[in-house]
Amino acid sequence: MSEKLDPRIRASRYLDANDDVDVPELAGALGVAPVTAREILDDLDTGADDGTPTVEPDGYHIPEPLKDYDVWVVWCPDLGKTARAPWQNGHMYPAEWAEDGNKDPRRSYDKAASVASLPVGEIADTWPFPDETPDTVKPAVLIPPASVENDLLFVDFDDVRDPETGEVPAEVWEIIDDLGGYAEVSSSGEGLHVWVRGELPGDYGKFIEPLDAVGQIEMYDRGRMTGGTWRHVQGTPKDEIPEAQGVVDELVARYETEECPECETAVRSREIDADTPECPECGSSLEEDTGGDVSDDYGGSGGAGVGDGRENDKNPYYQIELTDVADTGPFKSHREDTSNPSPSDWQGPHPKHGGTSRKDEESTNFNVDDSDGEWHCFAHGSGGGALSLIAVLEGIVSCRNADRVHSKRETLLKACLAARDHYAADLEGETPPYEALVAVAEWADLRISNPEEGILGETAHRYAREIFKELSYEEV
Repeated sequence: MSEKLDPRIRASRYLDANDDVDVPELAGALGVAPVTAREILDDLDTGADDGTPTVEPDGYHIPEPLKDYDVWVVWCPDLGKTARAPWQNGHMYPAEWAEDGNKDPRRSYDKAASVASLPVGEIADTWPFPDETPDTVKPAVLIPPASVENDLLFVDFDDVRDPETGEVPAEVWEIIDDLGGYAEVSSSGEGLHVWVRGELPGDYGKFIEPLDAVGQIEMYDRGRMTGGTWRHVQGTPKDEIPEAQGVVDELVARYETEECPECETAVRSREIDADTPECPECGSSLEEDTGGDVSDDYGGSGGAGVGDGRENDKNPYYQIELTDVADTGPFKSHREDTSNPSPSDWQGPHPKHGGTSRKDEESTNFNVDDSDGEWHCFAHGSGGGALSLIAVLEGIVSCRNADRVHSKRETLLKACLAARDHYAADLEGETPPYEALVAVAEWADLRISNPEEGILGETAHRYAREIFKELSYEEV
């Protein structure tokens, strides 16, 4: 049993796992005096202490092993979680960095610390800020992209700590204890961060799932800006970044979920029956519906399935201007440029659900890079092109399942109609993707040449195109 946990929490866990525990046994298990063990037992028996862990910072400290990695930039907590690297371009505008590693602002800890240790006024005089001068500048880690070898893994617990009392669910504290690495309190006071070494299984890159009690757990092993406060959590190691691959694998297996496409209930993957995968809430099948293969204009194989997500297709419905779609709601009110001097890279609160762990005006959970026509929601680990964002904004799919706009023909059809009717008037008269026309044929009960393969045939294809022109989003 780890000695990092509060004795009462450790006692509670030990008593849960063992029967008929007496004072000497508990004292030995906890490594405390018998009188202390008796006091703990009395507290637990009378409810004088409910065993709820409290997490408090005990000072500013950056773990020494982390300083050995050349992964450092600086950030300004009151200006948002944005990487800044004055050594890159001679200013404190947001740094330029790319997933492919071509633009890499990361340097040694000493380089970042040499900037962060200066008075803010001196930093502003030497390397101008884009707008206001912040209150503080701190070193921060920018986790390398997948193209760069890296063994660091960042665990982020969102909305798990009461900033007034410091209380966190026992579930969270036990995970922190199992990970065994340096932990800090987040800038909001409502979250916790832990550093370990390892990697996410498969090709996740990021893992974001709800916890059982409150909040969510996020894990990143590539391409992630981390806003380090370095407010070390009392009772956790100060200078340990341990290898924790086994714990990481167990956390993924424990918390991985699949969202029901019908009722949007998040179902733990471990609870899904592999033989009959059904949603426990509504009974809908959780098997992926790929909707058949994409076909050419009049039949015959077209190659990729509808589930592949053809947002880079040349069809005009996949060429919608992303910034026009995204610039709405909370995002329009609070977005900011993250590239200098190009305005093609924006970040801010999600245009549909806004901030998740922060207020909208402080949130940067949504990013738009119009240079490659893609958006990304960091809160749900989702993203895509303009058509998938339209589907999210219209409630056709949830943000978490944005890629499912391509998994069902009916869903794709709804997204295309919404795009034409409400977002891009220049699509009027344009032919949608083939699978959307198959959905039109099914909706209109046309005779399809090969229903199983989704092949319309020339006549059905011609009628489907004409019906689509007259069909409205509201009708389907």
